[in-house]
Amino acid sequence: MLLSDMTKSGRTAGNGVSSETPDEVLALWVRDVRDQAAFTLLVFRHARMFYRAAYRGLGTLATPEEAEDIVQEAYVRFWEGRLHWRFFPNVRFTSWFYRVVTNLAKDRLRRMRVRKEQSFSAGDEPADMSVPADSSESDEVEARDNALAREISALPDRQRQAVELCYAEGMSNKAAAEMMGVKLKAFESLLSRARSTLRATLNPSGTKGGSDDE
Repeated sequence: MLLSDMTKSGRTAGNGVSSETPDEVLALWVRDVRDQAAFTLLVFRHARMFYRAAYRGLGTLATPEEAEDIVQEAYVRFWEGRLHWRFFPNVRFTSWFYRVVTNLAKDRLRRMRVRKEQSFSAGDEPADMSVPADSSESDEVEARDNALAREISALPDRQRQAVELCYAEGMSNKAAAEMMGVKLKAFESLLSRARSTLRATLNPSGTKGGSDDE
């Protein structure tokens, strides 16, 4: 079932659902009574952010179609009751669902890599990744951006998520820590280690960082 099918009738349904209703209350209504209006609002509030998280989680194998499919799978599982949201005072719905999406992306990426390896072993020729001799300055900038994206994708999961939330989503450290469900000090430690790793890999001849390289 598509998200549009589930949300179509919910746009005018539901009692008490408004733009001011907290995510956690909406999630409880979806869980307990499958309120379509509540589900619709959760989708339209956060689907784009979760799409970006899914896309980044697929790394170099990402496509818009795969990222959309991951987000749809997560929402469908939640709608059908296969994901059980439990309300806790200090846990935000978006933090919980973000981890659902990134875990699905991780599983999808693993399967995609296996298929790719099987395809190569079957004799398929890999795409030509050579750079033309007359590459322009814009190509060099793109190459640096791609190198940065690859190194971010290679970070440990929680360090990668910290970088993505802080820089790609533009969240404050406090908001990103809440999204990941960790304390602010722990989040800042993750971010510091990620920065040190990126500095070391992207500029190996530069000066090493301090103790946060560990």
